Amino acid sequence: MGKSASAVGAAFALSAWFTGCFPPVDATGSSDTAIEETASSDAALGDTDETRDTAAPRDTSVVDSAMVDAANADTVADTSTLDTTVAPDIASDTSEVDTQVADNLQACDPGCEHGGRCVSGTCDCSGTGYSGATCGAPVCTSACQHGGSCVEPDVCDCAGTGYSGPTCEALESTCPTSTHSCVPVVPDPWVGPVALVPDAGGCGAPWPAALGSLYGGLSVGAVTCSCSCGNPVVQCPATVAVRAFGDYGCTGTYSGDPTASAGACWAADGVYQNSLSIELAGPSVACGPGNVTAEIAAPSWASTLAVCGGAVAGGTCADGTEAMCLPRLVLAFENATVCAVAPGDRPCPVGYPNKALLYSDLTDDRECPGSCPCEGDGAACVVEVERWAGPGCSGSFKPSASVSSSTGAACVADGVVASAIRPGVPTVGSSGVCAPAAVTLPSGGVETSGLHTACCR
Repeated sequence: MGKSASAVGAAFALSAWFTGCFPPVDATGSSDTAIEETASSDAALGDTDETRDTAAPRDTSVVDSAMVDAANADTVADTSTLDTTVAPDIASDTSEVDTQVADNLQACDPGCEHGGRCVSGTCDCSGTGYSGATCGAPVCTSACQHGGSCVEPDVCDCAGTGYSGPTCEALESTCPTSTHSCVPVVPDPWVGPVALVPDAGGCGAPWPAALGSLYGGLSVGAVTCSCSCGNPVVQCPATVAVRAFGDYGCTGTYSGDPTASAGACWAADGVYQNSLSIELAGPSVACGPGNVTAEIAAPSWASTLAVCGGAVAGGTCADGTEAMCLPRLVLAFENATVCAVAPGDRPCPVGYPNKALLYSDLTDDRECPGSCPCEGDGAACVVEVERWAGPGCSGSFKPSASVSSSTGAACVADGVVASAIRPGVPTVGSSGVCAPAAVTLPSGGVETSGLHTACCR
């Protein structure tokens, strides 16, 4: 080790003292003073020149040794002074450390773990993440749930609990995905999850409970009401209308619109005798009510679905999914779907996005009337009119004229002077037919009922 500043200073002081006390000897090895002191010393000792000359040379190593010892003594004195200055502080510090170590060894047995400190015989575990008498028990700030174990600070071991997550809070899925699937739980007022199965197959395992049927895609079907009418009843008028003209060809002015009864003689007079016209009115036709034939096609549904429930859960689904582990439909039914069903028209719940409006029933009150109105068409009457040259239907008989109600007025005495005519009894020339008076329409309709919303996956 290097010397301290005080030790080096002491060495320089000793060297100066030594030099002052022992002046250097010149090259001849003597000085006046030295000779004198030597001589004096020799005399005192009874030495003579002869003895001095014959005596052994002086051993200077003794002197050198004494000088070194003196210097070392001063150096030791300085270093002891240094030691007494520094040592008390060092000794004080090391004694405190030794006291603490001793306390730990004696008071905290078997000792504090994981960096804990022994304080007054007790392990202080602050900041270590551990607790207990020796700071050996890990601390989980959020307690481990469902039987999980705290194995390290804030680390939970969830093995064998059926849960996972930082605190074993999440239920692990045990749903066998080869035969089952996790489907969302449906809220009130929804019913489900249910299987909607084409009704031809119906319900069965593993969805055995038949909860009813729902229908969609209504086709109303056509309705035809056919009217069939009977034969008409035709009645011809009993009179004819006669017009007498002053000109030939039944033109010009005429005498008016007198009527002549069947079988009665009607005589023209005055200037209105050159031509006569006869007009027979149309018959009256009566048609009774017709019969109606109804053809009503039954309504039909595009889809008829059985609502099936009663599936048994095959395991549990992971926490946070709000789901049920239910049998896969593809393994049991063809074209079936997992759905939630609720009355009315409403938005779909979460997890069931595909919406359809279905019905549980319908009412068909369509019908045709029991009868239909008919009217006559095409009926006509005819009348034969006798023509006479003399008044009162006497004299020579002229050829008779035939008049039909369907042709209107007929000029029966054109260019022939006819003083009188006698119409016969009008008869039915054509009965015609009875036909429906209007299109026969059905009443009522088809009404769906039991509206449900089905939301499927």
